[in-house]
Amino acid sequence: GLQALEEQLLRSVRAGRFPHAHIFEGPFGCGKKTLVDALCRALNCTGANPPCGLCPSCLRYAHGNAVNLLRLSPEKSAKVEELRDLIERVAIRPFDGGRLTVVLENADRLTAQAQNALLKTLEEPPEYAAFFLITERMSALLSTIVSRCAVHHIHPLGVEECARVLVTRGNEAEGGRRLARAAQG
Repeated sequence: GLQALEEQLLRSVRAGRFPHAHIFEGPFGCGKKTLVDALCRALNCTGANPPCGLCPSCLRYAHGNAVNLLRLSPEKSAKVEELRDLIERVAIRPFDGGRLTVVLENADRLTAQAQNALLKTLEEPPEYAAFFLITERMSALLSTIVSRCAVHHIHPLGVEECARVLVTRGNEAEGGRRLARAAQG
């Protein structure tokens, strides 16, 4: 599940063996962005067990002031110019020696031209950068993009697992099950 994937990826961050590009595919609301945020924090955490939540970098992320985060979240389709601007910013090494985390939300909204502009950077990425493409439809991504990324499919929680989480957050059992069925994971 999602928790096992998060633990596996955080282990690779802590071991210094984190791949430079990832695609996270799954339905809306399944936890893709939350997982990517944890990984971005972990990649820049200076604490003993990243993400510690207490070091200056973690606190900057928590307050929305992360210095090593580039985020593109297109509402409609992302044009090639937006990608070129982003790639120019990727060329600037983080001043604090941290990892530059580049998050492309709604990656399926990148035009083919924009994806091609990104391709060269994914083929020859700067060693200080990590790329995260978040999508509900991986089929909209060029195969050349997909082949350069570690791909993670995220599935919604099962009704029972969802109900357990809701109960741990203060819902009574029957109400938790009812909410879990309505939430569909």
